[in-house]
Amino acid sequence: MGLTKVPIYENRHGVAIKDMFNMISAVSASSFLAVGLTIPSPENDTIPAYFSNDLVQLYSMKSDDLGKYYRYTANMTLFILIWMSFWTIVSYYYGKLHFDSDNIEKSYDVVETYIKRDIKLLEK
Repeated sequence: MGLTKVPIYENRHGVAIKDMFNMISAVSASSFLAVGLTIPSPENDTIPAYFSNDLVQLYSMKSDDLGKYYRYTANMTLFILIWMSFWTIVSYYYGKLHFDSDNIEKSYDVVETYIKRDIKLLEK
């Protein structure tokens, strides 16, 4: 695996985020930043449309407007809390029922034995 050349952009210092990662994901308001850092410029698709300092300025000016997209009513918040609690409890008991057994502990012991054996072989 060789080194990859990172493009240098005119009038910019550093590296563009889009050139460092194959995929970027984000949640909530940070998703706006992730999209802004990865979309190509409309004029030239080899350069990013925005750089981090552009997005910091945009976010500082428009952050109050983002709140209107994330407002939940009290009922919606309660529903989400109950929904997540329900699935957390179901997942816990499903895991206890199907994955918490003596066989799992034995399989961990077997894997640990093989790992220790391989480490001893590598140390020789």
